[in-house]
Amino acid sequence: MYPQFLRDDLPDERILGIQLGAELLKASDMMWFIGSKITRGMKYELEIAKKMRIPIRCYDEQLNRITPDTLSIDDRVDEEFLAELQGAHII
Repeated sequence: MYPQFLRDDLPDERILGIQLGAELLKASDMMWFIGSKITRGMKYELEIAKKMRIPIRCYDEQLNRITPDTLSIDDRVDEEFLAELQGAHII
């Protein structure tokens, strides 16, 4: 949403966009985690979701669901991805 009016290539605007997204996350019932590569901004938002026990649903880049019961054996995710999700409420 924020890239429509904030520039990701300007550090101050990128940080502002991440902060605004985090505030929106705090008012959310669920977080959708899309993609198998985790950026620093995604890590920041993931930590907020963990602290607030916001449920997370994971999807790959084609929006196919990655289910919690097979997450550890799913070839779409790597060890770093799994490590970042430790402590998260995956549904």
